[in-house]
Amino acid sequence: MADDGGRQQKERLAIGGDLEQQWRLACALRQRANPTTLCSLLRALGSDGLMAPSSQQALLQNWAGGSPLAELLPPDVDHQRRVLRAVVLAAEQDGQEVCEELMQLYSARLLGQAGAVGGGSSTALLAAPQPQPGWCYKLYGYAPAGEPTAATWHRMGVLDRQAVERCQQEQQHWRQELDGQQQGEEDGEPGLLPPLPVTAGDARHGLLALHVSLNLLEGGTGCHEWEAGFWLAEWVLSHPQLAAGRCCLEIGCGAGMVGVALHRCGAAAVVCTDGDAQTVANCRLNLQLNGVPLLAARDGPADAAPAVLAAAPAQEDGSNVEMQQQQPAAYIATTLRNEATLHQFLVAAESDPAIYIQQLAGPAARSSAGKAAAAGGVEEGAAGRDGGCDASRGGSSPAIRFQHVPELEAARSRIFLHRITLAP
Repeated sequence: MADDGGRQQKERLAIGGDLEQQWRLACALRQRANPTTLCSLLRALGSDGLMAPSSQQALLQNWAGGSPLAELLPPDVDHQRRVLRAVVLAAEQDGQEVCEELMQLYSARLLGQAGAVGGGSSTALLAAPQPQPGWCYKLYGYAPAGEPTAATWHRMGVLDRQAVERCQQEQQHWRQELDGQQQGEEDGEPGLLPPLPVTAGDARHGLLALHVSLNLLEGGTGCHEWEAGFWLAEWVLSHPQLAAGRCCLEIGCGAGMVGVALHRCGAAAVVCTDGDAQTVANCRLNLQLNGVPLLAARDGPADAAPAVLAAAPAQEDGSNVEMQQQQPAAYIATTLRNEATLHQFLVAAESDPAIYIQQLAGPAARSSAGKAAAAGGVEEGAAGRDGGCDASRGGSSPAIRFQHVPELEAARSRIFLHRITLAP
């Protein structure tokens, strides 16, 4: 495994461009970035900013063997076709020769052929279910902020191979059980379903696979990945001690990335809920893809008060997490889209004598109500206990970051973190 990682590192360096550019391209491909973005990244790898043959080979290499785990998440063939078309046009505009292998792949995609790039995976494993039209799989990675790129990429590779090895073991066990069941049955279909590929990770490093819709409104917007969900997942992963050993409830779970983060922080149980049935069903698939055990509601501790609460107001794309040992509290991550909506929420919260609201991270506080304005000393202490970010810095800095997610990076300066507790 170590030798394989070293070989892949040498191949990356042979492509051209610095390691950070190569890693950014790898992340963009796993996240199904748009063709324009991918062409810009590929040109950055080429000589003189051109779509050189070496840049085209970088694309093929990433698709063929950049991530064994990504090979088990069926590709969006239409997306590959559009990317290949954009690369071919860019090479022609730059006066560069188009690689024969790339043209062959483009021709195959034009004919609707969905074969794997470079001859397919050597793992011979069963992949995740083929996504329906308008849906796709995306694979994200997270690591400590400021960690050297080489260390992060190496760690992601280790987790990638661990996930594939685990999948090999589980599918081998499944085939053995299936053989035994078929031998004992004369008619009918076997009832055993193949195990899904499962990502690997912990609170510091991890891969996270999401099955999402390309339609922002699918599932009442819950089947799409949103910036505040990524940010709150980062924040949870940055404070694992606050979720460890506790029963966790996420309200407005969306694609389920916060639920995965809570599980990887050692939560005793994670319950994800949403007002849309389609969103819940999709979240269930995403939890399975990321190794979160699924239990029936009756199997949980019925009389246990939830220690972690997450919620996502539809108007502001936010999520809440309750993480107080003694006093219940709700943490709300919100992407500012309509300042009037946020102001209305703050006024309503501050006017309720039963609760107390604090801003822990984000742009300068816009609240003028007494309780929030008086939060200075308490907020400073809260940030110390929770590892929260100082709102006066005008932004948030979770210790764990998702790798090269442009939508998240563009929204960081507009994301707030509020905490609501019962009034003293």
